[in-house]
Amino acid sequence: MSEPANRDLRLLAYELGQAFATRRELSELIAFAVARCRDLLNAEGVAILLLDRENDELYIPYAAEQDPQIAAQLSRIRLPAYRGIAGKVLRTARSLRVDDTAADRWFFAGVDEKTRRTTRSLVCAPLVGAHGALGVIEAVNPCSGGQFTDEDLALLNALTQTIADAIDDSARRTADTTAPGDSGVAQPRSEAVEEKRGVRDHAFHRQGEYWTIVYDGHTFRLKHAKGLAYIAYLLRYPGEEFHALDLVSVVDGEQVEGRRDRPAATQQPARRLGDAGALLDPQAKAAYTRQLRDLREELEEARAFNDPGRVERLQQEIDFLTQELARAVGLGGRERRAGSHAERARVNVTRAIAGAVQKIAAHHAGLGRHFSATIKTGTFCSYVPDPRVPVGWVL
Repeated sequence: MSEPANRDLRLLAYELGQAFATRRELSELIAFAVARCRDLLNAEGVAILLLDRENDELYIPYAAEQDPQIAAQLSRIRLPAYRGIAGKVLRTARSLRVDDTAADRWFFAGVDEKTRRTTRSLVCAPLVGAHGALGVIEAVNPCSGGQFTDEDLALLNALTQTIADAIDDSARRTADTTAPGDSGVAQPRSEAVEEKRGVRDHAFHRQGEYWTIVYDGHTFRLKHAKGLAYIAYLLRYPGEEFHALDLVSVVDGEQVEGRRDRPAATQQPARRLGDAGALLDPQAKAAYTRQLRDLREELEEARAFNDPGRVERLQQEIDFLTQELARAVGLGGRERRAGSHAERARVNVTRAIAGAVQKIAAHHAGLGRHFSATIKTGTFCSYVPDPRVPVGWVL
């Protein structure tokens, strides 16, 4: 196939707008968009992977492929939502261009094994709807045999909002006309289904550099921080425990010694490695000491103003910092040494989550109290809500 003559993104937006105005069925709309995208990218294949929230899986209802047999095989594939480059894009809500999949540690070869296609390079962009992540759109292998470009990734990004809006609109119309449980292909869990289960939906999802958080009808946004990403991952798996090493590896995308492919409390603990140095360096200890002094002054002020919510939050921060300093200093003031990379991960993850909860509490005291009571940190971290008060999170 020759290189497309016109790759103007404005022209693409116009074409899609016209198509979406004249076609009513979601399947026809998305099929058109995927096929047009494959033509413009001159790719072997373009597919949309949608998130099945109930099973935490990605499935592929729409694919435009040079080889019809590959398209048929893709339609039968489901993969865990946390796996592969698609899973990373879904979690981070950031587009990716991978020039050499063989060298990328996030690449999941399971799909290639089933389709018997060798994925050399790809571009992948997130689909984010009004209530959080819907899935991703992914293009595989330029037909030229080379690699995708930044322009290709920009073109893919140009499609995402239009497709996400169409999926959201279809989900709303389906929810209005079908019984609970009869959801369409792209429909996330409907409000009717959640009401039937006695679960109220809240939202915690990332769009670019900001997180949108919805709780008890109150919406606010926070700039991205690692602690928020850790919390979002724990919310996705309520009741499960994750080693701090795994949170660092899966959420931050860092290669960490001792982690497993799938974080789970039932697996063997991360293996202990060598001395990782002092638990806290002198600068960190000095910063902790200054912060403790400031927090204690704030605590006295909060007590003077009879502000119990602020008193509770400040006391939790003071207790956390005091515990960290006590662990870092042994008898006679000698520094304690970190036993392994796991210890360093434990400290960093615990600190990041505590900081994120503090920021959340400043915007919504009720949600701050909820997370303080339900998120457990340490070597193993978890989100364990009260089963008597079900909470549904749209992520």
